[in-house]
Amino acid sequence: MPPGTSSLVYTVMTSRSLDNTTVTGTVYLNGAGADASLSFIAESGGALNATTTAAMDGTYSVSLAPGAYVLYATRTVGSAAFLGRVNVPHAASFGNPIVLDSAFQLSGVTLDPAGVPVTAGLNVTGAATLSLTTGSNGAYQVLLPEGTYTLTADRSQTEQGMVVSYQGTATFTLASDTVVNLQLGRVEQHSVTLTWDATENRTVPAGGAVTYTITVANTGNLQDTFALSGSTAGWTFAFSPATITLNYGTAPHSVPVTVTIQSPTNALVAHPPVTITATSTADNTAQGSVVVDVGIVRTRGLTAQVDPLSGTFDGTYLNYTVNVRNTGNAPETVDVSVQNPGDIGASGWQARLVAAGSGPLSGLTLTNLTVPANSTASARLVLRSAGAHGGTTVVLNAAAVDTPSVSAQTVYTATLPALTVPAGASVSGSGVSLFVPPNVLLFAAIGGAVAAAIAALYLTRRRR
Repeated sequence: MPPGTSSLVYTVMTSRSLDNTTVTGTVYLNGAGADASLSFIAESGGALNATTTAAMDGTYSVSLAPGAYVLYATRTVGSAAFLGRVNVPHAASFGNPIVLDSAFQLSGVTLDPAGVPVTAGLNVTGAATLSLTTGSNGAYQVLLPEGTYTLTADRSQTEQGMVVSYQGTATFTLASDTVVNLQLGRVEQHSVTLTWDATENRTVPAGGAVTYTITVANTGNLQDTFALSGSTAGWTFAFSPATITLNYGTAPHSVPVTVTIQSPTNALVAHPPVTITATSTADNTAQGSVVVDVGIVRTRGLTAQVDPLSGTFDGTYLNYTVNVRNTGNAPETVDVSVQNPGDIGASGWQARLVAAGSGPLSGLTLTNLTVPANSTASARLVLRSAGAHGGTTVVLNAAAVDTPSVSAQTVYTATLPALTVPAGASVSGSGVSLFVPPNVLLFAAIGGAVAAAIAALYLTRRRR
């Protein structure tokens, strides 16, 4: 570019060479060639609209871009026509004969909902679809081969800033000249959206209530009435108002609605979504929803209990189920531990804890037991006999891992299963008796009293 020059003008010569297919053929009527007007209407691919005429002997030739076409042909003079499809290949030439059939005049007027003639687009569908446009007075006419057709009229106009569609349709058999007038009806679109300002979010105790404001907007194309509801199980919803009628488009079409949401008394911190829904009373499939946040204050609590009916003894191991219940409204991770292993050992037993079901013994502490909100989880207490001649007292503690002060303690006296002799049963033999010597009963009573005293002393020390 020369100095001081800000721009240069170049002339670029361009040309486009069309790689078309020459379509040739003959138009026939009653077996003989006939003159006709032909319209090739692009339907898909790289097709391009084109028109031509057939000579008096019916021959024609036209250059077409390859693709799919609707072919509409009518006799220059007379009532004969053809409507169908043709696929033009990518080739130097392509032969396509056309046979005209008897045809009849289809005519009519398109009308708005009030019965006033209006212009509209028309689609006449038979062997193919022919598209037309009515005049400004709504009138149309077209020559078509005999057959069954569906006529569809469409029109759009702007109302209150929105594009609104109108449509009418009719199906008929064309066997003579026929008049089909179409009255267009509004294509109704029911739609609604809900919004909520998240800064209103509140946290309440379970059983508490919050009041929020929801904005309901009619996004359809006609005036509509909407009913409001809440869908979260166990929660109650009170709306003011419960139903609203809204305009559309540029007219005022949204309104605030207040809703008071009552949480259930057993609401969990991690509760299901709280959903507000508006439903069109004219079309119950037209719905809009918004999820609002309602926080629930966390409560915490644990209980622990050894199930006395769960004890089993195989001669070496005495097994019990330990139930840890979370009375709070959020999940807890809990450590369960044996608090008095020395006392248990002095009784001739060894204590271990294990997760419920099968698994390796975990030692004196079972860690990270997950207990869902307002639910119970189980562990297994295993006592191994190490020369024991009686039961033992076990002190268990369950504590939340993140907050050990959230805990529960239980004391349980484990005993060996008692053996009973059915009435009428007897035994015999040297040194065999069904009666327990008095000194054995005395020793058993003393042993039980000592175990109880040890447990009481242990708990007293912990309280100090």
